[in-house]
Parts: sequence; structure tokens; C-alpha cells
Amino acid sequence: MRGRVFLSIAAMLIALTALACGTKSSGFESDASVSGDGGLVLGDGSFGFGDSGSAEAGCVNLQCKQTCGTTSISGYVYDPKGTVPLYNVYVYVPNDALAAIPSTVTCAQCQAPASGSPVASATTDETGHFSIPNAPIADNIQLVMQLGKWRRVVTLPHIQACEDNQFNTKTNPKDNTAETLLRMPRKQAEQSQYDNIPQIAVTTGECDYTECFLLNTVGIDQTEFQKGGRVNIYDGVGGETSYPYTYGNAVTNLYDKISTMMNYDIILNSCECSTNDRGTGYANVESYLNGGGRFFGTHYMYNFFASAQECANSYSDPTCKGPADFNGVAQWMGDGAGTYGEAPFLIDQTFPKGSSMAKWINNVQGGTLGQLDLFDTRQDVNDVTTGKATRWIYTDTPGGNATTSYSTVYLSFNTPTTAQTANQCGRAVFSDVHVAGSDFTGFCQNGDSLYAANLAALEFLFFDLSSCVQDDTQPPITPN
Repeated sequence: MRGRVFLSIAAMLIALTALACGTKSSGFESDASVSGDGGLVLGDGSFGFGDSGSAEAGCVNLQCKQTCGTTSISGYVYDPKGTVPLYNVYVYVPNDALAAIPSTVTCAQCQAPASGSPVASATTDETGHFSIPNAPIADNIQLVMQLGKWRRVVTLPHIQACEDNQFNTKTNPKDNTAETLLRMPRKQAEQSQYDNIPQIAVTTGECDYTECFLLNTVGIDQTEFQKGGRVNIYDGVGGETSYPYTYGNAVTNLYDKISTMMNYDIILNSCECSTNDRGTGYANVESYLNGGGRFFGTHYMYNFFASAQECANSYSDPTCKGPADFNGVAQWMGDGAGTYGEAPFLIDQTFPKGSSMAKWINNVQGGTLGQLDLFDTRQDVNDVTTGKATRWIYTDTPGGNATTSYSTVYLSFNTPTTAQTANQCGRAVFSDVHVAGSDFTGFCQNGDSLYAANLAALEFLFFDLSSCVQDDTQPPITPN
């Protein structure tokens, strides 16, 4: 009888502990650890930590530590530089060892599904904030931040039961400065073998310096721009040398070989100040996109998409040799002959991600919701084709060559264009917005405040390009 009384009292104490709830702010102590056999160590390596309570029979690993439903993990996730919050990052606690992210392009909506059997998860909102409900109660558990093939793993030293455990910064022991840890990696395998940066090809241009966007705005470490790094630079036709990471790799070596293109998760092109004949590149870009690649083109790169007939509507350009299935995604005009749309430019908020982009821009740039003052734009597209492409940013006061009452300066479309949404796996973005001035060295070393809004829009769409391909009329999908 006495044993039964003791058991009843113990059960009551456990129940009372589970009902105690509150809020607590925590800090980081360490990042992910790796076991000797290459597996991800969760907590003390046994998947069962401490004595936080008990869970239902049949639970596995950290499921057995989900003993108080009001326990949560929250924070803000930033870009690699640690300054700009990121939208639509999948944040989760794995319940098993993580898998390596594949290094080749595949035709799948989500190029890198979340691995490790997530036991609790959330997605960041337009402010970069997330809150993971029903978190496991344990010490030294892993938190994974993933967006497409971007992934970073950090260790949370302790999760307090029945509280909101906030993790945002830690003190850098080298100089006692605050450091943002909830961010994407600056280096491949930065502090865990599971930290991953997509393999990116960048083409240089005389009128844009996109490599410096990755270096200075996004915050990828300069060591990743060297040979063998995650960012490979190709010298565009007439383009500037890539300060300071040039190694004489001609852009034709990229466009002319589909086998080379398929090595890159993302191909990011800078404006070359002119259209140039792409040779076999037209067909290769189509094959790359249809095979699951992600392609960003700016200004004169419209010739990868438009036909000669479309370009002749405003400015005859025989280099417009885009494949037929790309011709119809938008009303391409070719070179706008120096005409520009007028600010303020408008963010299309008629679809979920467009609405989120407007809120995100407003959060990082301020100003009027749904508007931004872009600088140094062009006008090569009128409208997009409904059901074929998505308009992100446009102006309703276009220049003289427009054949509609507005022109599009940012659009995207999924590929293959003829496939059903569930079978589309590639994504292209076209921008008529420059991100740099004519002073190459000045921009790459010091930046240019005139292009702040341009760079913000590019950063949002660059990370969106990394995410899962989906029907844009629907809310974002998670990489499960």
C-alpha cells in the first residue's frame, strides 16, 4: 500500500512539472558535433537525455522528450552575413542522423528534402522569425536551418521545459562581440560537416557585378570564391575581371557544355552591357532548367528567353534565340532602347509569396508597403502570361516602348513549362534591374547606397530561387 502511495505522489509531481510554463531567453554554447563514424550526434549521442519526463510508449529518440506541449524554440534566421533576416527557412530538430545534401542537379521539386526525420519544426515568416512548438526537452540538441540546398546546423545547449526558449546570439570569444548564430553558413562545412552552400556559377559582366553581391550582400566567405570553392566565376563577354577572384574561365566554357552546367545548383548571370550570341547555350539552358536547374538572368540575358520576332517589336536583335517554350511565358520586347519605368515600383501582392515579399521588403527597407524605389532599371518585358510565369515587381508608369499600361521588371517561371506543376523541377528568374554602378572597384569594395533597394529585391528572389519549385498561387511548401 505504501509503495502505491509513493507512486501516486511521484505521478502527481511529474504532472505538476509538465504544467509549469513560462518564457526564457537562452544563448548558444556550441555548434553541431559529429560522431566518429560521421553520424550527427544528438545530445549525448544516445538520443535520450536527462530525466525531463516520460512520453508515450513506442516513442523513438527525441520523441520521448516531447513531454510538455508548451515547450518551444524560437528565434530569427539571417543570411550568411548575419544582417538580413530570411523568409521561408525551414527550421527543425532532427530525430535521426542527417543525410548529406546531393551535389548534383536532379529533377525534383525540392532539391534537398529535409533529412533526419524532423521531430519538431517551423518556417520563418517575413521578419525571419520562427517558433517551433512541442519541442523536445533535453540538453545539446541540434537545430537545423534549411532553405533549398542552404543548410546550417547549430547546437542548443539546453531546452527548458514548458517555456519559450529563445536563441539568437552568442558572444564571440575572440573579441567579446555579439555574433548572430541563427544564420546560413558562410563556408561549406563551416562548423559541421552538414553545413552546406549550393554550388553556384557566376558570370561576370561589364554592367553588373553579381559576384560582389554574393560576397558583400549575401556574405559568402571569400575563400569560397577560389578554385575548389562553392562559387565558381566565369568571365562574361566583355566583362570586368572578377575582383579579386578571377581565374580566366570563359563563360563559353559554361554555356557550351550542358554537363558543366548540371554541376551547378544555381547559375547567376551578370549583365554584359550587350546581347551576345550564345551558340549552343540557348538549348543548353533549356535542358539545364528542364533538368531541375535554377537560372538567374538580368537585362540583356532576355535573349535566352525571347524570340527574334519578339525582340523586333521594339529593337531588332538577331541574338534573341530563346526556345519556343520560353517565348510565351511573357511579352518580351527586347532592348527598350533606353526607356525606363518610373518609381515607385510595385510588388505584386496578388499571390502568397508576393504578399510576403512586400512585407519582407518593408521590414528590411522601410517605406510604403508594396512599393520600392528601384534605381537603374530597364524595360524589356511588358506583361507575363497568366499560368506560365509569375510577376514579382512591375511599374504602372512604363516608358514609351511599352504596349501595355505597365511593364515587368522581375518575373519567374517554372520548368518544364509544358509540364503539370507537380512535375516541374526547374526555375528561372529574369530581372531588368541592375545592382551595381559603373565603378567596379568602388562597388565591390565599398558598395553603393543608390542600389540598396535593388540589392534587397535581388536577395529575396535569390534565396527564393533556392527554395522548392511550386505553384506560386499557393503558400510555400516545406521540403519534407
